[in-house]
Amino acid sequence: MLVINNCQFNDEGNYSIEALGKKSTATLTVEGMRLKFELPLQDQTEKEGNTARFELEISHENVPVTWYKNEVKFHVSRTVLIHSRRKKHTLEIKELTLDDICQVKAEAKGILSMAKLTVIGNPCFVALLKLFVIQGFAPCYST
Repeated sequence: MLVINNCQFNDEGNYSIEALGKKSTATLTVEGMRLKFELPLQDQTEKEGNTARFELEISHENVPVTWYKNEVKFHVSRTVLIHSRRKKHTLEIKELTLDDICQVKAEAKGILSMAKLTVIGNPCFVALLKLFVIQGFAPCYST
């Protein structure tokens, strides 16, 4: 007797046994949902303060999707919105900050889609400019 635990779709095929000159063959067909991403996640680059929107579409309707930020589950909040309708699933991250730079992962029944979120910071002054007055061709040095 052959037992296959945790049978997967890639276990499908013909299995044979031969003993004492006799041979037997059986075909294994695995039934279940052949779930796949029809539209996987895409990398996003957004400016600080904007909204990032990750969309994906899976092959079957009404399959729950769990979203992760660097392996930590996203939770709906003032700045994080999660939508799902039939096959389409969306994650929105509003009011982006540099702390939002991460890997976004979507998981549906064990299959994964991943994308990178890059946030471009707003320019800011790190030091004030100083006024220099130069007369003629005199050298100018800044400290």
